[in-house]
Amino acid sequence: MWVKCHNVPIHAWNQDFFKLIGDQYGKFEAMDQQTELKQRLDYGRMLVLTSIPEVIKRKHRIKIGNKSYEILVSEDLYQPFNPKEDMVFLDHGEVVVPKMVGESHWNAAGTKVEACSHGVNWVGDAHS
Repeated sequence: MWVKCHNVPIHAWNQDFFKLIGDQYGKFEAMDQQTELKQRLDYGRMLVLTSIPEVIKRKHRIKIGNKSYEILVSEDLYQPFNPKEDMVFLDHGEVVVPKMVGESHWNAAGTKVEACSHGVNWVGDAHS
């Protein structure tokens, strides 16, 4: 599924950061071209392989250096995954259907990452 990230600081705008966020929901696969080329900076869009059945819409608190940021992560409901157009992002030669039964890539209670590359620390979920 395509997932959007709002409020990403420009100095964290890179594949490693989006992978950190995407892997919280399953397996990060790719950023869309506009995100990768920084053609649109109001939100970043990434493709995530996930088994989460619920619509994704969460806030996360990220600490970079001494400053905390609140990142809004939400499923892109307006441009969902389209195999005919989006398979180029997966680097697969054919359509791949993930197994959903019995898989759990993400803990609904929240995963806490203590330290990551580029000085990014996962603080946890932000509560509204």
